[in-house]
Amino acid sequence: MKKTLLFLVAGFFFLNNLPAQKPIEQKEIRLVQYMPNIPFPYKMKNWKDIATKQDRLFYDFNAKGQNLPLIWWDDSQINFPFRTFGLPSYVDKRRLGGNSYESLPTMGSLISASLIGVDKSNDDGKDYVSMIRQFFNKKNGTNLILNGLDRKAGESFWYEIWPAMAYSMLVDLYPQKTEMQEPMKITVDNWYAAIQDLSEGREYPDFNFTAFNFKNRKGYYNKVWREPDAAAGLAWLQYISWIKYGDKKYLNATRQCMAFLQNRPQKEGTFYEIMMPYGAYLAVRMNAELGTAYDELKMLNWCFDGNNSDRDGWGVMCERWNKYDVHGLVGQKKDEQYAFAMNTFSQAAALVPIVKYNPAYASTIGKWMLNRANACRLFYADEHPRNRQSSSIWEGDPQHVICYDRLRKA
Repeated sequence: MKKTLLFLVAGFFFLNNLPAQKPIEQKEIRLVQYMPNIPFPYKMKNWKDIATKQDRLFYDFNAKGQNLPLIWWDDSQINFPFRTFGLPSYVDKRRLGGNSYESLPTMGSLISASLIGVDKSNDDGKDYVSMIRQFFNKKNGTNLILNGLDRKAGESFWYEIWPAMAYSMLVDLYPQKTEMQEPMKITVDNWYAAIQDLSEGREYPDFNFTAFNFKNRKGYYNKVWREPDAAAGLAWLQYISWIKYGDKKYLNATRQCMAFLQNRPQKEGTFYEIMMPYGAYLAVRMNAELGTAYDELKMLNWCFDGNNSDRDGWGVMCERWNKYDVHGLVGQKKDEQYAFAMNTFSQAAALVPIVKYNPAYASTIGKWMLNRANACRLFYADEHPRNRQSSSIWEGDPQHVICYDRLRKA
């Protein structure tokens, strides 16, 4: 006992003689400073419990009830000689079955479950992770991971880059699944070549297009909108490929894409749908890891302010709707105001990790996340009376683990 006390006393004097740690000066995302420290009304859902129950519901082939089960087997074997599975983008009997479903809900469900500790490579003996390879469109010659089993690229950057990003997240979560590597590597190399084509005759690539045409090797503009944050998505994809494969060409491609964002005027925000937050994340990470000098706050503010060159108003809410705080939700904040669930969840996944690379953002990210996590409950039917829902049948849902796609200001 005496030795223990002597040790504790010695430790006390040792710690008190250490130099005081200087507090890290915090940086603030412009919009977040106007969010409340405590949103009202405050009600935090058990998000891990919701994710756990959602996974069980999604992957229950024997679920009984209206529009159930949600999952089905697809034996069309379009790209590989094995079966895969489908999940609907929206809960609707007309969307169940067949092979015309999207990759976004299937890969998203796998990432979500994996992050809470569910092994989807051996879930009741089924390897759902490996089945996702079917989204590598090789039969039609596209040779890209896309949003469907038989798709062609050249219509929308985000629909054609985001699936590859999601797939690469699964590759990272399941490193033992070596069969996942080849589709990712081929996809990344094809996008690398696209970056070089977009850079032809320029110091860095031009992403002021709607998509990339892999046939004529040029950017495509549909005369309606552009998706300049493709630079962010491709930068992220190339950077994690550099880390994984060690080939410096991927790092060079990352720098090319980031140069487009760095040199873009602050007043011309690039946020289009979902990818710009990953560019802001990359700016912070590369500054920490490589000593670059990207304008972190410019890119972070693009993800929040809603002042964009091509999708003006797309950003983060900072206000009350009716009697609810909706601070932190992502969507259209001008004109026709609405927030989207997918974009809100994804933006958190992209930006929370920046605190690891620069703790100066801990306070502002924490404040935003508190508001966002509180307001996210409003996507769920059990938070609203029947007369404030577009599909009031959901009010009787016993679990409330599937949310509405969007929330609109009334």
